[in-house]
Amino acid sequence: PLRTITVSGQGSIFVENDTAKIIFSIVTRNYDINKAVSDNAAKSSQVNEALSKAGLLKSDIATSNYSVQQDANPSPTRVNYGAYTVSNSIIVTVRDISRTGEIIDLCVKNGANQFSSLEFYASQTEKAKKEAEVLAIKNAESKAKSLAATSAAKLGKVQTIKTEYIYSEYSAAQADMKTAKSYTPGKSATHAEVTVTYELE
Repeated sequence: PLRTITVSGQGSIFVENDTAKIIFSIVTRNYDINKAVSDNAAKSSQVNEALSKAGLLKSDIATSNYSVQQDANPSPTRVNYGAYTVSNSIIVTVRDISRTGEIIDLCVKNGANQFSSLEFYASQTEKAKKEAEVLAIKNAESKAKSLAATSAAKLGKVQTIKTEYIYSEYSAAQADMKTAKSYTPGKSATHAEVTVTYELE
């Protein structure tokens, strides 16, 4: 009967982040719903125009959420309605990571008044995936050789191999919307995990 041994191996490659994703909102309030909506539209248009003039592509500027809500304060006898709040959330992708602070500052100056998140990630990961896979296979082979040696056997041909990639983004950054100075791009990690079955000789 064919003797086999199955082991798992892991490998990780870290890549410098080269892209930033900024999520912010333009929030306006008014007791007149039409005024709240029109004010928001004007500020949103101003932000989009400023970003376009700064060289960002339209495909890198997208609305992620738009909402209109009215304040409601219930009492025992009635519901007291208040001002309307209009929120327009925008996602901006910055492909020149060195301009991240500049773009945040530009958004704030042109009407963005609520900051949601700043994330950095690596745009090119295919090479990292291949390198991580090679490391994982080498790691599995090393484990298999060690285990085989304890049984006075040698590794033979690979019978099966299964690879699963796990790509993680590092990391959500904290940034001060007023100064746009406090952030660290960091690195992204590409992890590969393999399960390999070897023939034993």
